Amino acid sequence: MYRNPDRFSIIDPNNEANDIAGGASNTHVVRYEFRQALHLLQRQMGRAAADPAQTSILGTILEGNYDSFYYQRELLREMHVKKFGYCPDE
Repeated sequence: MYRNPDRFSIIDPNNEANDIAGGASNTHVVRYEFRQALHLLQRQMGRAAADPAQTSILGTILEGNYDSFYYQRELLREMHVKKFGYCPDE
């Protein structure tokens, strides 16, 4: 807590007076998501403890939908091909 107890603070390492998260107002959403993640990890750890053959909890941490990243990469590849006529990875 730096200035506002209801918000997170991210202090600029080059200027202590600059709270670069000063405008962030979704602290409650961030806290909620962290609570949900904690519950999910605890549940998965319980399953792993009960059944050692259970999938690693690492999958719970890293698993996600990465379609937007793949889509963005494809758009960037298309832009590169359009501008330069080829793509370096082809």
